[in-house]
Amino acid sequence: TARTVRDGGAVYALYGSDLQGGVHLVSAFDLTGLYRERDASLRRFLGLEAVVLAGGAAVLALLARQVTRPLRVLTAASARIAGGDYAHRTALHTGDEIEQVSRSFDQMADAVQEKIAALEHSVQQREDFMGAFTHELKTPMTSIIGYADMLRAAQGDPDEQREAAGAIYHEGRRLEDLSQKLLALLALGGEDLQLHPLDLAALWPRLRAACPGANLQTPPGRCTVQG
Repeated sequence: TARTVRDGGAVYALYGSDLQGGVHLVSAFDLTGLYRERDASLRRFLGLEAVVLAGGAAVLALLARQVTRPLRVLTAASARIAGGDYAHRTALHTGDEIEQVSRSFDQMADAVQEKIAALEHSVQQREDFMGAFTHELKTPMTSIIGYADMLRAAQGDPDEQREAAGAIYHEGRRLEDLSQKLLALLALGGEDLQLHPLDLAALWPRLRAACPGANLQTPPGRCTVQG
């Protein structure tokens, strides 16, 4: 029979056997040092395992941070572009699929920046056109109001009445011409324009016909209008 017995801090292994004549022999072996070495080895093993696990966790955290860094860069770039910084780019160079995604993202940002610039230019052109058109409308309207007031005041002078009526008629036709040009411009917005090369010299007779009151000259290499 074998049994392990603990007595305080000591550990013993007891072995018992029956001998002849009814004698029972019990032998004891001190195992305290062996158990102490076992416990020390177990503690060293657990400490080493804890160090290995901590080092592995740190390495995995660094690797995860390095792997997710391009994604964080893309997310930050998306936020900056959404906030109005259309010139921001990612410019990632990882040598893998993330770099291809970064290149595609930068190309998309370039297209967005070009579209925004085109829209801003279009809005500026519209504002300039509205300002010029408003100025063109204001001049004949001022003339019409002034001549109408003069027509109302000059009731006894037929010459002044005819002059005022003629001026009102002229400025009214001018307003009508402006409105027709505006309608023509609006109609052009819905058409698919096709550009063709054209000789400017062929347009010069039409320009003379359109401006009968102007003295048009064509020096070599340039065009001037005098009137």
